[in-house]
Amino acid sequence: MSGPDDASTVDRRTFLAGAAGLLVAGVAGCGDNATQAPVDNDADVSDTADADAPDADIDTLGDAAMDAAMDATDSTEQADTVAALDSAPADAGSDAMDADTAEAPDTAVSDAAEADTATPADRFEPGDWALIEAAFPYAVQSGDPRPDGAVFITRFTGTAALTLSVFVADGPGLGGPLVLAVNAPTNAHGMARVRIASLELTPWTVYHYCFTSSAGRSVIGRFRTAPAPADSPVVTFGGASCARYLFRPFDVLSRASESSLDFFVFAGDTTYADGSETLAAYRDRWGENLGEAGFRELFRSTSTVATWDDHEVENDWDPTTISATKREAATEAFFEHMAVDRNPAEPNQIYRTVSYGQTLDVFVLDCRSERIRTQSQYLSPDQLAWLKSELSASQATFKVIVNSVPITAWPPLYLGKADRWESHDAQRNELLGHIEQSVPGVIWIAGDFHFGAHVHVDPPNGAFHAQRELLMGPIAHVNPALGIIQLTGDPAQFLWTSAERNYVRFTADPNPSPPTFTAEWIGTTGQVLHTATLTI
Repeated sequence: MSGPDDASTVDRRTFLAGAAGLLVAGVAGCGDNATQAPVDNDADVSDTADADAPDADIDTLGDAAMDAAMDATDSTEQADTVAALDSAPADAGSDAMDADTAEAPDTAVSDAAEADTATPADRFEPGDWALIEAAFPYAVQSGDPRPDGAVFITRFTGTAALTLSVFVADGPGLGGPLVLAVNAPTNAHGMARVRIASLELTPWTVYHYCFTSSAGRSVIGRFRTAPAPADSPVVTFGGASCARYLFRPFDVLSRASESSLDFFVFAGDTTYADGSETLAAYRDRWGENLGEAGFRELFRSTSTVATWDDHEVENDWDPTTISATKREAATEAFFEHMAVDRNPAEPNQIYRTVSYGQTLDVFVLDCRSERIRTQSQYLSPDQLAWLKSELSASQATFKVIVNSVPITAWPPLYLGKADRWESHDAQRNELLGHIEQSVPGVIWIAGDFHFGAHVHVDPPNGAFHAQRELLMGPIAHVNPALGIIQLTGDPAQFLWTSAERNYVRFTADPNPSPPTFTAEWIGTTGQVLHTATLTI
């Protein structure tokens, strides 16, 4: 496989991959100093794909496959695609990271670059950002990073063949060599998902990526591979939940995009699709949010680690009564629009572990699809056993549990207990007791409640008071019931609360003695609302 030493170089504006065979007639360059995003792919690379092809999976990419993946489409297909893009609605380019694109493009550094300047790709380089947004309305997204790769997704409204290109990040702009270029087949909705696992990628390294077609390219995304299993770097990540379109803008996501985070946790209610019944309706609800500036900017800036709560399906949905058709449509839409690394054996399983060396293990829970209220089951026996086993086996300094609904015990006057862990005492006590007895360094993070908070999971006289939970968000929502907690909650349990929109910036540092885990709640203008530092 071609590696950094033998690939073409890239300047800020023009992705010159002639030596690798990418810069052929009509293929757009990846240029611009914007960064951030993901895509997923779980099948062998193929140049022919059904409209609803499965995810593509790149584990090792030989030279022949590389050449095939970088074949350009013919000029007729290019012309058809440009015509299709011209018919898309224009939108003034709103991405904050595109602000520097008014600059004149850099001087071409090769004959190949000069020869390409007359192609329709020119309309993407660098001025017509409205056209880029029409062609790639959700920007780009990467998710569930590993030391050797990640999952990458986008939505493409054109008809030409799509390629995912990954290249070395050289400073704040683009300038590093091409590392990988692989096919990115799309389904009938234009969603592309590519899963890359490649020895060409180095652990704990920042890369840039984009999607290209004969008609042009997407915006540039940034992602960072996870550290090697034995390494212990400082890891900085963000998190939030609850983004209702009615309460946009999603400006806290724009603020998060400015922090060079290693990844960002979406703890659920990433869209509000209540009332949807068909796959088309769910796609529309996802599209409303993902097409907004805050999401586009956040996705471009870093990778995501996502779970769902209820509103991705229906408010307080019950898996024992919901129609199979509705659940199937909602599940498919979730996996289409979030870059989750799917389990080949159980492709609809959401719970999983995302590891960051010896510093951090992230345990992502599914606290919705396995609930059986009549049996006091919050998690399935399999998920509960998996979580306890993974926690016990983890050698990471910090074990972060992503919990869509808080596990904290709330004051009696705070309604909605039936929808929380508190109404499933046996499992709650079993899990918290397991942690209390044998698992150090556990930190709960959660969303759902539409306010930020730093709390103990039990009041001072409770068995599990020592365990902490950090509530994230809302991205865009309100909760007038917060006053009940502020009036009736024990200050020794509820250490801080705020109704302001926020995301939380976490810094996991295993190096001090004792190691520190810092949480900063960040508001809509980038102000720090509160800081909490936990030690173990």
